[in-house]
Amino acid sequence: MSYLWTRKAVATPDGVFDAMGFGTEITAFVNKKHPSLNVQFYVQTMGQTNTLVWTANFDSVDEFHGIFASLMQDKEYAGLIKNAGKHFVAGKAEDALYMQIPNN
Repeated sequence: MSYLWTRKAVATPDGVFDAMGFGTEITAFVNKKHPSLNVQFYVQTMGQTNTLVWTANFDSVDEFHGIFASLMQDKEYAGLIKNAGKHFVAGKAEDALYMQIPNN
């Protein structure tokens, strides 16, 4: 079974470029801490173009919870998130976890 995690966040109009810099920084940080994870970072190019999206694949829900529990306890990660908050619209972040359906 495979799972896809996504996080969407909307940058403020005047904070888009700073938010993109943060997106690159936090992606590199998480991938360094968890090299097997391979988080990807995207910017929406149609529709609401100030939307940033991160994705990662997991083999199990337990793996997902384990990695996120580790990040939630990481003070450096928390600091990066806190400092970037000013570049995003409050209440416009959304996480989702999708389960792959085999297509045999």
